[in-house]
Amino acid sequence: MKRVSIFCFVAVMYLPVFAQISDSARFFYAKGAEEQQSRRFAVAHKYFQQSVDSDSTNVESWKALANTALELRQYKKAKSAFEKIYELDKNDTAAIRQLAQLNFNFRQWHKAIEFGLLMQQKGIQQKGTNYIIGKSFYEDENYGKAFQYLEEAAKDDPANAQIPYIIAVSYVDMSNYRKAIPYFHKALAADSTNARWYYEMAMTYSAIPDDKTAVVYYEKAAEKGYKTDNDYLENLSLSCILSGQPERGLQLMMNLLEKKPADLNLLYNIAETYYKIKDYPKAIGYFDSILQQDASNARAMYMLGMAYQKKGDVSKGMKICDKAIELDPSLADLKRKKVNVGL
Repeated sequence: MKRVSIFCFVAVMYLPVFAQISDSARFFYAKGAEEQQSRRFAVAHKYFQQSVDSDSTNVESWKALANTALELRQYKKAKSAFEKIYELDKNDTAAIRQLAQLNFNFRQWHKAIEFGLLMQQKGIQQKGTNYIIGKSFYEDENYGKAFQYLEEAAKDDPANAQIPYIIAVSYVDMSNYRKAIPYFHKALAADSTNARWYYEMAMTYSAIPDDKTAVVYYEKAAEKGYKTDNDYLENLSLSCILSGQPERGLQLMMNLLEKKPADLNLLYNIAETYYKIKDYPKAIGYFDSILQQDASNARAMYMLGMAYQKKGDVSKGMKICDKAIELDPSLADLKRKKVNVGL
């Protein structure tokens, strides 16, 4: 569940400084500045490259090279140039700012954190710095630090729906589903068009579990355009069954079974749903279908035996359960506790 917000790069105009530049470097720099002034950035960039090739220690030539690389959207080259500027001048604020931004967009999370924090230490003001740091900490799976900076980012930019969304999925990653829900709501309040977020919130409600509410958000996801693929339909069907709509859930599963007739997990869910609603003959049919394809499926065998017992054929059912326990001794606990598996 992870997304990267795209920031716009702003070219930084530097004034030329000719002191202590070699003759050839000065010549190429002047030619580049001329072309840059006329907004012929590709030509200017070539001249500035020649300037730094002639004198690799001149910061101003590197600044001009970096600036034209940004104008040309050659961000990898821009990043290299700004790294050189920072190497030559550790206090260059434009280089620090751009390196935070560029490392972030290149998903170099540790470097993005390093330069983002450096911006704050040096008092370099720019909207989005807390977001860069917080998002980078999230990607680095340091959720505690991520929360610290993302909460500040939310104050900087309350309309940024990505911020509460990232906090929400951080809680999901930590299996703290109840904590995630309010942040999903905040994210959707800021961006009510994001179909995927509705789907993720539905799955989070299902994990709480609150399948009744999960169904509502699965349906909203589809309304917003989320693709109703097999996974979607299977998740929706399970939430329908668990929220007290077994008939609807079974119908969805039957539709899926036409598309995936050999899906043992789907067959098991259908069999177990019939068992749950006390339609034991149909449950027996589907558990038996599983065993025809996988004779060693002890769990399905145990439930087949339970279905026979519930149907009234206790002796046959107990024999089948005992055979299942021989295959998987852990099922003996279910027999002792008389607890059904699954739903």
